[in-house]
Amino acid sequence: MGMRIDLIFLSPSGRLRVCEVKSGKCVTEADKIQAALYWRTKYHEVCVSTKQTDLLLTPSYIQEQQAKANVRINLLSTRPDLAVSQFTPHPAACKYCVNTDCPFLKR
Repeated sequence: MGMRIDLIFLSPSGRLRVCEVKSGKCVTEADKIQAALYWRTKYHEVCVSTKQTDLLLTPSYIQEQQAKANVRINLLSTRPDLAVSQFTPHPAACKYCVNTDCPFLKR
């Protein structure tokens, strides 16, 4: 999975934090999901940051989003025909699921 993390630093508590920085004024659910998927065991904290706020994600939220992502990745990889009828990702997370150009439908 290719990705580019915005910031990695030591938080005020001395823990290694990965941070997804957003230019908008508020944090959306898609922003939180994106940040949650950055977590790896080497990081202690994950946050989403805007000019107005810093939102620290809870470990349970991170685990829940990673589990959902693993299920979806597996389903898309093994049964794209079934995946199309089983779920529709958040429109902000998948540019294809809001139109008929989904590359998974063509397999």
